[in-house]
Amino acid sequence: MRCFSLMGFRLMISFLDRTSLQAVIYLLMGLLLLGCAHETQKPQESVQKPIEPSEQQSPAQAPTPRFNLLAPTQLGDTPLRLQRLAVSRPDQKHTLLAQWQVHTGHLSLEALTPLGLPLLSLTYTDHQQLSTKTYIPIPEGLSAERVIADLQWAYWPIPALSEALQAGYHIRQAQKTCAQGHHCRQLWYGQQLISEVDYLDQVHNTLVIVDHQYGYQLHISTLTVTP
Repeated sequence: MRCFSLMGFRLMISFLDRTSLQAVIYLLMGLLLLGCAHETQKPQESVQKPIEPSEQQSPAQAPTPRFNLLAPTQLGDTPLRLQRLAVSRPDQKHTLLAQWQVHTGHLSLEALTPLGLPLLSLTYTDHQQLSTKTYIPIPEGLSAERVIADLQWAYWPIPALSEALQAGYHIRQAQKTCAQGHHCRQLWYGQQLISEVDYLDQVHNTLVIVDHQYGYQLHISTLTVTP
């Protein structure tokens, strides 16, 4: 499997003051992807046991997780993508960088601040083995599983996603009802629209995830694609 190099994306982080780092914290909490504290520490590695489907459910909202995580090979090998992620809420907007790839049954992902400070790296395999490395503390309640789920919702094939959905969910493909894109996929729980992905081009280099349940929009712009 190809290795990831952060050398090309790290800038001098001496200019990263407490204010900009705090902005990154708000971004990651808003995305339910990552999180951080104000002081860095040595990387922490963890290898988890195979992931078991969760039965967590709240009567006030659609149950989570929405679907069981899919095998990387259900997408197939991909080029290495470097992407800019911008999250928008009514009161804030922040960005980070991410690079990811699926290769030989492994999904590998690195997340960085806009100034190149590494946040988190993860590897997820066809055998549901998840390994993570955190470079700064991640608050309780945020997980690598959430990172993978958002990525798979946007990029994995709809037939594979449909087979992995929890009871009560279904996926619709639409064109005329898309908010921004030329075509989109929508996740419904009964008659409740939970989340949708609007694709702004035919090759999915630019897209918007509109999460109605959690109340944010995630704009993904591909900066580079390396075969």
